[in-house]
Amino acid sequence: MQLIDFINGILTIIFVMIILITGMKIIAKYFQFKGHESRREFIFVGLAGILLTELWWPSIISFLLILITDQGLSLEMYFLIGYILYPLTLSIWLYIITDFAFKAQQKAVLTISAIIGVLYEIFFITFLFTNPSILGELHISWYVCYGFFMFAFLISLLIVVMITGTFFCLCP
Repeated sequence: MQLIDFINGILTIIFVMIILITGMKIIAKYFQFKGHESRREFIFVGLAGILLTELWWPSIISFLLILITDQGLSLEMYFLIGYILYPLTLSIWLYIITDFAFKAQQKAVLTISAIIGVLYEIFFITFLFTNPSILGELHISWYVCYGFFMFAFLISLLIVVMITGTFFCLCP
């Protein structure tokens, strides 16, 4: 392992830990204010933040495994750990945004999100167990080069989060 790979692994762990701690603190706010006006939004915002880091979980696990056993995750485990929950993450994110700013469109948005999520999971699991190279390939034990399916889904997810986040920030 080169020094730059080691630094990258450590910085990834630090980044994810910061997000996990922040997400857990936001979730803890729900229990802090539970007796007053219960704000379930705290749970969903904290959970969305934590789940958005799922992409980095297999990198961290592979990095730690390489340090301990000199072998990282298999391609199948890498994708299973890092990408299986993204439809749920998208639904939670869209629930939060529509609950705060677009309540009238919430049912339609969440229905579309659920349909896309189910289709993603069907294709994802099928590819994962039949031909995982369609999803991507491991170049080093904790770096993946995405196939078209994963690349398209992740870019779509990024665009949705950026657009909805921007609308949310600009809404009065």
